[in-house]
Amino acid sequence: MAEAPGAHFDLTSAFRGVNVFEVQPVNEGRSVGAPLRYGFALHEGLQTHSCLGSRPSEEYNGTTELPLVDGRLGSTNYRDGEWVGYFGPSAFQGHFGWNETIKIDSIKINFLQSRLSWILVPEMVELDIYVEDDVLYRTEWFRKSTPSEEGTFIETLLVAPPGGFEATKKLTITIPNTEHLPSNHPSAGQSVWHFLDEVQIYGQYPQN
Repeated sequence: MAEAPGAHFDLTSAFRGVNVFEVQPVNEGRSVGAPLRYGFALHEGLQTHSCLGSRPSEEYNGTTELPLVDGRLGSTNYRDGEWVGYFGPSAFQGHFGWNETIKIDSIKINFLQSRLSWILVPEMVELDIYVEDDVLYRTEWFRKSTPSEEGTFIETLLVAPPGGFEATKKLTITIPNTEHLPSNHPSAGQSVWHFLDEVQIYGQYPQN
């Protein structure tokens, strides 16, 4: 049986932010195949009470109870069990809350693009920061990639306003999905997939 030394990670050596571990599978002392890379992120979003306001595809709904805030990062393989997928016109909406007020410094979300698999980075993402029931801050993020870009890659949403966001207990993220494959695609006009993974929320709890 193949062994993977180091597959059980010692998280005491990890740091806040994105961490990557590489594991070389071995069998009877000999390396088997290429090294396996595992990525995870330590961030304040891991402490949220989160829920999905819209249901993802049954095929691509993650492998943990809270797939978007479990710290585990998806690879460029959309079948790796880490990605959450929505097929148009199904849109994404997620709610993230804390028991204590938190001052968010930045928000990061990974999106996958694999054009031939009908997977595109969303054109736009809406982020709403709440105080009580009122929206205090709304921002929109627009992709840098284009639907015509070939290959498989990950684009990361990063929103980090100077000085951070105002202190809050609630964040809502909405991703419309009304786009269609472009005219230069073999399946032009078809609806598209949006794949996202790990809503990384970095911040700090104000001192009393």
